[in-house]
Amino acid sequence: MMSIRVVNAGDGYAYLLRNVATADIDTGTKTKLGDYYQATGTPPGRWYGRGLTSLDSTAITAGTTVTQEHMAALYGEGLHPEADSRIANGASIADVQLGRAYPFYSGGHQVLKELSTMEKQFRYHAGRRPTEQERNTIAVDVARKHYSDETGYSNATPKEILAWVNEKKNSVRQATAGFDLTFSPAKSISVLWALGDEETRKTIESVHSECVSASLDWLDNNALRTRCEVNGVKKITRTRGLIAAQFVHYDTRSGDPDLHTHCLVSNKVQGPDGKWRSVDSRSLMKFAVAASTHYNALMMQRLGDELDLAFTNYETDPAKQPVWEVAGIDPKMIAHFSKRRAGARPRYEQLREAYRQAHGRTPGLRASRKLWQQAVLDTRPSKDAAHSLQSLRQTWQAEARQFFGNSATDAVEKNVSHAADTRTIAPAVDSDGWGDFVTEQAESAIALAVSRRSEFRRHHLHTAVEQELSAWIFPSQRARALATAHVMDRALESAVRLTPQPSYRIPGRLLTEDGELFDGRPVSWSAWFSLRVRVDTLASWSWPQLDCLAISTGSSGSSVFRYSHHACRCFLGSAHYH
Repeated sequence: MMSIRVVNAGDGYAYLLRNVATADIDTGTKTKLGDYYQATGTPPGRWYGRGLTSLDSTAITAGTTVTQEHMAALYGEGLHPEADSRIANGASIADVQLGRAYPFYSGGHQVLKELSTMEKQFRYHAGRRPTEQERNTIAVDVARKHYSDETGYSNATPKEILAWVNEKKNSVRQATAGFDLTFSPAKSISVLWALGDEETRKTIESVHSECVSASLDWLDNNALRTRCEVNGVKKITRTRGLIAAQFVHYDTRSGDPDLHTHCLVSNKVQGPDGKWRSVDSRSLMKFAVAASTHYNALMMQRLGDELDLAFTNYETDPAKQPVWEVAGIDPKMIAHFSKRRAGARPRYEQLREAYRQAHGRTPGLRASRKLWQQAVLDTRPSKDAAHSLQSLRQTWQAEARQFFGNSATDAVEKNVSHAADTRTIAPAVDSDGWGDFVTEQAESAIALAVSRRSEFRRHHLHTAVEQELSAWIFPSQRARALATAHVMDRALESAVRLTPQPSYRIPGRLLTEDGELFDGRPVSWSAWFSLRVRVDTLASWSWPQLDCLAISTGSSGSSVFRYSHHACRCFLGSAHYH
């Protein structure tokens, strides 16, 4: 799955650096994740993304190491990651500023206003940005009097004062520095990664890394947008690519195995005109579930290809979406290594009941996801001291033997290798049954999409298509990708487009890069719906119901309504119902 959260400017990125390994290990581009197996802590971050070329740097390219200085400059202040070295070589702050400076919000707190002023004065006199230690010193010097005035305590330690300042910052709006996209495989995959042999571990890590990068590329192409003015018209356009810092982590805060990657996508992107702007966050957020489903589908396919893994649905409620886990992994073992979720369950139930009281209904899928995220945050324990992956695996394997028997780890490998896949083999592309298969999956995806919302957009349908196709086995990723594309096309053919397309010639400056009429929204926001009714029920409908509908024949021969205001009026004016 993939979750997404906003990261604030300042030190909002710092949590990603706290447990990075600091052993004497080469951190060049050829250093692999496995090289950190015995090092205490997690591997350092790596740069990724098509947008890195916009930085015009030979030191910051895909795969190179992310340093604390890089993070502080880009995510802390919106500067070029190499701002410090460039300023030392004669560049000014303006030279390394990527677009507009992050806005400052004080929330009316005088101490925050004075901190901002003092940092600006430091930059002016020193000709560079302050280091972390210098910034802390400024904060303590400025805030000490304010802290004493508010608390009546004049002997506070610097740590207490800094904590108080951070509370003030957290209480007001902050500028957005980036978006933390966290990719995590199904728990059964992490369990197999933790308890399996070395070859299995390395393969799962490699596949996970490939799927994370592929999912970021998919988001870059489909969701990453910015706002700029083209020929005097403000548009939402594509960018020159995202910039992301990837950090691989191994465990949850409860100490359970949880292979996952934080991808901190910078809010700084270049528009098609080469100017630095900010990411259109609405578009990126809208694609969160679609990206999560895409990552899940990639993981299942690639692990099936590389390790011949079988998958089975562990969701027993037929009314809910399937939960695909590695076949052969004991559900009790999955539950045992999911302490974080179990600990958050009571808080989730409290939030769920509060939601029901406030809204008069139980939360839907989207609301439930948000409530779970809130419950996890509310019950988050402090992070334990860093350990090497080697040490963690030894601990997990000993724990498995303690609770599931001395042969637990061997049994995992054996059970997985002999487990049966409960999915169905899909017909070959362009075979005799391919057309019927595509039609059936398109109809199922449409039904799933409209069961969640009365109207849907392309990314909603894409999510439904990939979820439906998860129940099928494909011989390769190429075959799965073709199936997804064919089912999407067939589904859109039978759906009803609510967002009109211009049928007349209009100036190119008013069209998006996809040829759509520009109305301030990305093309992916075009609305669709599916509605099949008997024609003889039209007579009982009122004008508001019929105002934007017209009859056409769907691919299966049944009547389908399509958007056309004028056609609808003409149809009704004829007073003939066929």
